Amino acid sequence: MAVTIATSPKNYSPSDNPLVFTFSSNQTAQANFSFTVETYFNAVLVSEDQVFPEVSTYAHFDCSNVVRNLVNAPTIGLSVYQNSGTDGEYYIKVIENYGTPAIPHANATSSTLTTFKARQSDIDFVDVPLFSTFGVNTFLTNYPRTQRIEHDLASPFQLNIITDGGASELLLNFFDANGGLIDNYAQTQSYMISQVNICSDTLAPLALTLTGLSYYTVQVEGSEMLTVYIATNECNTMNTLCWINEFGAYDSFVFKHNLTTTGNVSSQSYGKQFGVWNGTTFEFNTAKSGNIKVSTTTIKGGTIYTDWITELQQHWLTEAYQSVTHFISDSNGVILNVSVTSTEFSFQQQRFEELLSEALTFTVNNTYKSISI
Repeated sequence: MAVTIATSPKNYSPSDNPLVFTFSSNQTAQANFSFTVETYFNAVLVSEDQVFPEVSTYAHFDCSNVVRNLVNAPTIGLSVYQNSGTDGEYYIKVIENYGTPAIPHANATSSTLTTFKARQSDIDFVDVPLFSTFGVNTFLTNYPRTQRIEHDLASPFQLNIITDGGASELLLNFFDANGGLIDNYAQTQSYMISQVNICSDTLAPLALTLTGLSYYTVQVEGSEMLTVYIATNECNTMNTLCWINEFGAYDSFVFKHNLTTTGNVSSQSYGKQFGVWNGTTFEFNTAKSGNIKVSTTTIKGGTIYTDWITELQQHWLTEAYQSVTHFISDSNGVILNVSVTSTEFSFQQQRFEELLSEALTFTVNNTYKSISI
């Protein structure tokens, strides 16, 4: 009697992609043979499934259908450095069953692995495995590293990075326009996936000297160092779009051009007869008849426009259309929960278009309702 677990998912695999184990037994010829697969999430039994041999003595089980619903969705933290909260540990126990009647016999338990809330496209999952691209030294974003990064301090700028539970230091250095260091900040924490959130709200409690701030650098325990420039715009109010990327982290981009605002109004009404009683007299009053509104609901929306951007930035920005969560933050700190209504995008090419930009249409998820009469 023996159960052997042949293959397991890679550590830190995305929760919403297949998490496939393969296993075998040398007792598959026994009467009424099957496997029982127990799935454990954060050391708690969460699922029990029956699996039959598929090829020779082998079978497989994909536990993503169980695990993906248990991993926390991404959120933006309220401090400059904290745990992302999007990871969880899981393992399976495979038990062979056979006999008349079938009863449990030998079993084997897989190693404990970490998954986190993320989902790659099927093509990338096969051709560009996440674990070969992102290690403990790379931030979880596809933003092209050769392009200038800008940030409106009134809005969140979030970065996630796999730190694997080890003590990891966040190091922020703040510079003026001449490259002079004006302040710095360091904090060490031990998280599986660390989350950095830099904005006015998270920096304020740190009592840093940021007068004359032009740009800053961010690094987590020997990771890549990103240089982030403070966005400025003298003509328009800047709007930052934030969305969840395929790695379960919030990406953001500053739309520095125009914002047009729209509204769509719907109403509830009823038809009132022509003619009403006034005491014992039946009168015809056009002001009190016809179609009478009792309430209105307004759905606001709009379109935000980028400034002129590069081809690499435009191609990356199209990822925003594929996200399920969006919000817009303006330079005054006003945050709107929105739904992107643009359903088509194209990869623009610098070779054929002299200037590139992107316009994104949205509706605000919070409606305005009138009084009811």
